[in-house]
Amino acid sequence: MAWLTALVTVLRNFLAPLPHLPTKILRPLVPYLSWYVFLRGLVQVITGLRDISWGLRYRTLPYILATLINVPPWLYVLAGALSIAVGVLYFKAFAPLADERRRASGWQAWATAAAALTLVKLYNVILIHHSVLWFTLTFLVGWYLIFQFERVINPKTTANHQRSSRRHPKQKPRSPKLPKTQV
Repeated sequence: MAWLTALVTVLRNFLAPLPHLPTKILRPLVPYLSWYVFLRGLVQVITGLRDISWGLRYRTLPYILATLINVPPWLYVLAGALSIAVGVLYFKAFAPLADERRRASGWQAWATAAAALTLVKLYNVILIHHSVLWFTLTFLVGWYLIFQFERVINPKTTANHQRSSRRHPKQKPRSPKLPKTQV
């Protein structure tokens, strides 16, 4: 999970300068996060099954489009299997997010599922020619909201990250004091 920690740290540092959403808006939404994560997992499983059916060359519009852009069918099957795996990760985040005492670990499971989803979406952009603009937009908004909800779910962790990521103002380098020479 070192890759996840590194990815989350990079994204947190990248999105840190953006303005924060007010806590009074986020706090009432926290009890519904578990259901969002559950529905997100369900959508990923359905998307995975759809991609597998496209890869098996059922005669549909995506099959025709895939033939036009010359995407091998096994890429769709692999994308479908990866999407189903991501859906399972989202399902695993449901129970901890629903339990108030385990929400911090639920957030971690949600971040893991979101990181895996990011990799699957990147796979789709590179190999299956999905939209780069849509990927970028959903990537930025999704991770921004994940970190906003982290502030409400686990404020101790967020405070530690904010404290460690503060930059100290640059100090002027001191020049060594040389003895004055008489001219």
